[in-house]
Amino acid sequence: MLMTFDDDLDFARSAEHMIRDVLKLSGWPDTELNTSEDYTELKAYDLHNAAFTCEVKHDRMAKDTGNIFLEISCNGTASGVQGTEADYWVFVIHEGAWAIPVIKLREIMERDRDKGTLRNMSGDGGRVAGVTFPIGWMKDNFKKIVRADKSFSVDKVYSIFANQ
Repeated sequence: MLMTFDDDLDFARSAEHMIRDVLKLSGWPDTELNTSEDYTELKAYDLHNAAFTCEVKHDRMAKDTGNIFLEISCNGTASGVQGTEADYWVFVIHEGAWAIPVIKLREIMERDRDKGTLRNMSGDGGRVAGVTFPIGWMKDNFKKIVRADKSFSVDKVYSIFANQ
């Protein structure tokens, strides 16, 4: 089934809403979606509160491929992991959601370069480059914050994001 940009946007927004709600209930009631009309700020992160910002990605293909995709550039310009200004990266797949500080994510992507597969011009009409890693790599390096049934532990979520 071919998905349109609007389909992808709706799918991504549902993940952002879920993570926003998790953070609101876990100690950051001021967490909101980034609705800036400034394009540069809008591209910098997806969620924000007084303590930190988050980039939220939802990979619907992970279930079929067994991999996650981490964008690194679009049209030759740093984007995704390399372009975000967020403090945390949150990855949502069919099995739940995982979080990691962006600084640490960049470090482990470099460290584990040989475990990933570079995908040049693979998404968004061939404009996006990124790296795929097995889901197990994410599970080994990120902290799980939401279970597959969308339940979560407030204490666990708080402990991950409060230690920035």
